[in-house]
Amino acid sequence: MRRIALTFTSLLLAGTVIAGQLTVGDWDFLGLDCFPTDGNTVSLGWTFEAEAGADIEVVSITVWDWGQYDVVYSGGGLLTCTLNNCPENVGVDFVCDMPDDIFNHYFPEVVVDMPTTFCDYDCPELPVIEVPTYSYNFGTVQVGTSLDWELVITNGGNVDLVVDDVVSADAIFTEDFSGPQTIAPQATYTVTVTFTPDDAVVFNGMLTLTSNAEETPLDIDLMGTGAAGPVPDIDVSVTAYSFGNVEVNTEATFDLVISNLGDADLSVTDIVTTPAVFSTDFAGEVIIPPAGSETVMVSFLPVDDVSYNGTLTILNNDQEVVVTLSGLGVEPDIYIPVNSHPFGGVEIGSTAEWTCVVYNVGNADLIISNAVIQLAVFQADIDVPVTIVPNDSLQIPITFTPDFSDTTFNSSLQLHSNDPATPTMVFLSGTAVEGDPPTAFALLTPADNSVVDTAPVTVTWEASTDPDGVDVTYTLYWSLTADFDESEMMAGLVDPSYELTGLSDDTEYFWRVIAQDANSFGTQCNADFSFTLTIPEAPLAFDLMAPPDGQDITLPQNFFWMATTDPDPGDVITYLFQIYDDNGGVVFEGETSNNNINVPDGALVDGTYTWTVLAQDTNTGGTWSNDIWTFHITESVIPGIGIPEVFSISSIYPNPFNPQVNIVYGVPQPANVTATIYNLTGRRVAELNPGFVQPGYHEMAWRPDGATGIYFLRITSDTGWSETRRLIYLK
Repeated sequence: MRRIALTFTSLLLAGTVIAGQLTVGDWDFLGLDCFPTDGNTVSLGWTFEAEAGADIEVVSITVWDWGQYDVVYSGGGLLTCTLNNCPENVGVDFVCDMPDDIFNHYFPEVVVDMPTTFCDYDCPELPVIEVPTYSYNFGTVQVGTSLDWELVITNGGNVDLVVDDVVSADAIFTEDFSGPQTIAPQATYTVTVTFTPDDAVVFNGMLTLTSNAEETPLDIDLMGTGAAGPVPDIDVSVTAYSFGNVEVNTEATFDLVISNLGDADLSVTDIVTTPAVFSTDFAGEVIIPPAGSETVMVSFLPVDDVSYNGTLTILNNDQEVVVTLSGLGVEPDIYIPVNSHPFGGVEIGSTAEWTCVVYNVGNADLIISNAVIQLAVFQADIDVPVTIVPNDSLQIPITFTPDFSDTTFNSSLQLHSNDPATPTMVFLSGTAVEGDPPTAFALLTPADNSVVDTAPVTVTWEASTDPDGVDVTYTLYWSLTADFDESEMMAGLVDPSYELTGLSDDTEYFWRVIAQDANSFGTQCNADFSFTLTIPEAPLAFDLMAPPDGQDITLPQNFFWMATTDPDPGDVITYLFQIYDDNGGVVFEGETSNNNINVPDGALVDGTYTWTVLAQDTNTGGTWSNDIWTFHITESVIPGIGIPEVFSISSIYPNPFNPQVNIVYGVPQPANVTATIYNLTGRRVAELNPGFVQPGYHEMAWRPDGATGIYFLRITSDTGWSETRRLIYLK
């Protein structure tokens, strides 16, 4: 809904009442009774009526000088306003909101009838004397020279004004009044007042007017300053300036040049503008020397699309200067009489069209810079940017083509323009109407809940047909969850099969198919299927651990390797341990589910051997260890037989060990022996301390009660011998 303004102004004779008729297009505003009055003022108790069934909704009536009154109508086509026109020329603004009939915004006709209704109220017949100001300052004038001011006297009443006298109380101020003057209603008469200082002082005087008006005698204060020597003489580049048409909230400027034509400094103390839409960049007092000038930037920033009139007043040590200012605020104003459209039911795949009409009811060009619709099922045929001149319109075709994404669609066309009130919304809606869907069908392979051991996986389903004779395509969905909350898809399939690639091993997949045609939401398969992709994989690679490669050992001995895992869920791993002689023959083997095995004493003769481990699962050939290590078996040193030549740790077996390690050491001479066990952090965890021993080989054992891992054995004697060896405790 837009608001239009209709304005008329009437000058009536005393005692009359205006009750005129305004005609705008097909709308009539007829006169009714007068409103009450009190003396010469308009009463606030106005009464308005309207006939039932009309389309006017809001009426705003502004009476100049008396205030504004708003009246809200729920209906009614005939609006009446009567007002006493006493005693002045009174303007009345009628502002009416007229829905649905946008052509009334073009003001085709405004007719004001002569008065048709009279009231029992007599306006007084009075003259009214009006002057532009009640005080005037001539500024600084050099002694012996004169400066004139034209005083305009206006009769604002409704009978003749007789001015009997205009006289100055001080000879410094003189006037050219030539005797009684008769001024008709609304007419003017000009008196020239002259200031001629005879001394360098400040002069104050008074001009007295007498007439037949009730307001007289009327006094006007006069002031001026005499200057004995040189005086400034202010001059401006323009005394009136029109900014023309300026867009609302956009600033326009011009440069006002203030010159000093006198022979003394001109002091500009302030520059005042009114109303607030006019301003300057004046920052404070400026001294302009003789023959000099100063430029001031004057700005106009309209805030509404109305006409503005104002003044710029220059305060200085010469005479006060007033520059009249004017400008028109212009603004584009977008108006869409129908800002919503329901397309109703439209068959999927078909297109419905509606034309949206956009009007510019403002007084500046309307530029639509962008048009946005969120849902792709609605399309607007508009090339942006596009310009709509005032009082013109633009037609925007909008189409609705429903797809399979929903049954009900709601969106909006957002028009972005240079109208400050934008974006402007045009609401759109429509419903998808479904044709006959494709026939029901079932999924085929892989069977539901099956296990697939090869990839990629080809899925197949029954073919579907469309009763409407439309070609059928398929959309395949596959997901890791049964609710398909997150899924992948392949649309537009013609054949009832598809090869799934990029699947993850040991993963369950859920899949479904929807058969689609061009005019329905399609038909989903009878039931969703799932399959688990499990591709057989061997156990992961692993390393041997102990005894270290190339080590001399004695039997019995525990052999250790890293435990491994199988990528296939549920597979059980066993280990095949094998020892080979120099000819590559297997001389010892064993099978275990642990990551270690014991080779007993006597299982092998002295010599060099190699060993390795095979990790076996249930569905592959298994995985051999990354390494094949060697070891050497030497004759065991039996404690008590022979005398060693030097102190030494001669044997540690088994190592790695579990649960006990045996330690053989030799001493060539009697000595006190100490044996200490440390962990990796250097903390002492055990003391074996055999004490004083005789020359020969001796054996001691250690069974740890702590965590598995690496330990260090250090044996010392009071002869100064010390030796450290590493122990590996494994489970």
